[in-house]
Amino acid sequence: MKGWMIRAGSSGILFDDFVRESAVAIGWSKLGDIRAYTNKDELTQAYIENFDEKPGKRAGAVAMLDKFLNVIQKGDLLVSYNAELRKYLAAEDLGEFRYEEGLIGDYPQLRSFKLKGYINRDDLKQKTKNSLGSTLTLFTLNDETIHDLLAVLEGKTNTPTVIEDTEIEDDTAQLKDNTVDQSLELIKDKINKLSPDDMEELVATVLRAMGFKAKVSPKGADRNVDVFASPDGLGLTSPRKLPWTPNLI
Repeated sequence: MKGWMIRAGSSGILFDDFVRESAVAIGWSKLGDIRAYTNKDELTQAYIENFDEKPGKRAGAVAMLDKFLNVIQKGDLLVSYNAELRKYLAAEDLGEFRYEEGLIGDYPQLRSFKLKGYINRDDLKQKTKNSLGSTLTLFTLNDETIHDLLAVLEGKTNTPTVIEDTEIEDDTAQLKDNTVDQSLELIKDKINKLSPDDMEELVATVLRAMGFKAKVSPKGADRNVDVFASPDGLGLTSPRKLPWTPNLI
């Protein structure tokens, strides 16, 4: 048995719909019924025609669609989350894919399930909580996570030990560091792709946030000064000018 997390929309807004219809669902309604595509290449081509996205994001979406249709099997564990209630539903996949528009918002690709029960997030181990934290629409669960979910479902609650408390602190610190590092790299990627004009606007905006009065110099003979900034806005107080430096990072 494999385990799968299927996001119930932003913050779990579709959670009640999943429960009501006894089905998990994903979107990409522009593709229509994805059973119409006989292989992954056809699905990819249809995705390119319907969505203007970068190759990396496109590949990830196609992979999730393929898993939802072809890889999830009858008997697999399906999990979804309601962030407001801090509660997971655990269900058994029935091996039934269906396409129904309007049944669950704009999420017409559905898989039927048999509900097994609900799990409070606070009853899970910290490692399990961390592993369930991905923002992907669909992702696989490792064996340890599945074991913990099923154990709690059977009424076996976890009582953290001193060692587990230490692990929680370590995992939380590592998760924070990883998130900060990833965010910084993404920001750098975005900044390095800015055009010279956009870079000037960014520098001026940062200076304004720092309390300066700043404006971008007019195009033309700016004598190598692209942003004019000063504390008083009149240029009477230093620093008065900022030469633009393209390699900020």
